Amino acid sequence: MGCCKCEEYGWKDDPPLEVIWEDPANGKGYCIFHAPRGKKFKTLGGEDKYEAEGYNDCVKARMIKPFKGSFCFTGAIFPFPIKFCTTFYECEFSKCLFFSNAMFENCIFENTSYFQYCIFNDGFSFYKSKFKDSAHFTKASFCCFGKENMFYRCEFYGVAYFDRAIFASQSNFRGAEFFKRAYFRGSVFCDSVDFTDIYANKSSIVVGGVNSASIGKLVISKREVDSFSFFSVLWPKNYAPVRTDYGYEINLEELYRALKQKAAEEHDQAQVSRWHFREKLMYKKQRWYRRWLPLTLTWWYWATSGFGERAVRAGVWLLALVALSFLLNATPQPMDWNTLWGASAANATMATIPFAKDIPGDGWVKVGRGVWQFLIAVQFTLFALAVRNRFRR
Repeated sequence: MGCCKCEEYGWKDDPPLEVIWEDPANGKGYCIFHAPRGKKFKTLGGEDKYEAEGYNDCVKARMIKPFKGSFCFTGAIFPFPIKFCTTFYECEFSKCLFFSNAMFENCIFENTSYFQYCIFNDGFSFYKSKFKDSAHFTKASFCCFGKENMFYRCEFYGVAYFDRAIFASQSNFRGAEFFKRAYFRGSVFCDSVDFTDIYANKSSIVVGGVNSASIGKLVISKREVDSFSFFSVLWPKNYAPVRTDYGYEINLEELYRALKQKAAEEHDQAQVSRWHFREKLMYKKQRWYRRWLPLTLTWWYWATSGFGERAVRAGVWLLALVALSFLLNATPQPMDWNTLWGASAANATMATIPFAKDIPGDGWVKVGRGVWQFLIAVQFTLFALAVRNRFRR
């Protein structure tokens, strides 16, 4: 009987790979590639184990066998550091377990590459590797605590799938090039993810999903990216520019401003409105004086009209101003405002303001009514702007 895992994963070796270890619990046999860590014996029943060099020689020997089916490494266990620097015409590493460093630097993947469900327990790197077809890293676990997940300067010519992958440490995609879509739907980023200087012109990066962790340390540059899509993602609580370990700053205000400009160039008014609101919201939240925000025009712009994007809010404030004016004029005043100091000067000053000349009343009463007229005019303008923006969509 051959290796149970070879049968399970459909390995096509002829003859089947030799069994080098049998599980005493159930009697199932395992080949050199599927035997557990620490059970990589050279012969069945022997005590001589493979060391790193010998085991890696077995891996490389399998890669140069003449028929294509023998290349499959599905479910293989790699207990030692291993380094690849070659061209893969077929790449099947699904469900593999890498206990130590796995280096795929400067590799070329000519056809579809499969790394889904892989577990990287230590450092790994795909530095400067080229994926000529789609790359599948769905549900891969990059458990390299304290080390970077290196996709630095990779080239993805096909669709890149990182859906529901787990990035336990810093994820480095700096300088990567995406010529088609890249999906990170449902991925979990436990540390910073760096998209600095990536190239994805006429493509897009899709990040999100209900399982996504906070991307509070997301780093995005000003390079050419068609779009970043974020959905069901927990955004950072601190909106101020944050200095990262790489020396770059996160600035969501700049990101939204760039997205708004792109939407305007494409005449997508609905997206312009959305990105405008987010841009101004980031501006409001990242100001150093935000503890005094109620005293700033930015705060009032947001509170009274949602930056010109919330018609209902603007309308409520307009009605409130009119209603409050009615109440103030209908309520008997406890004192004569014109007896206060400066009333005559205030009355003369109002006479020099064009829109305030015909306001009824004298002195401070005329001043109050003039200011109230101004507030209602401004709020009506904000209301009209918000209504326009709403129906423009």
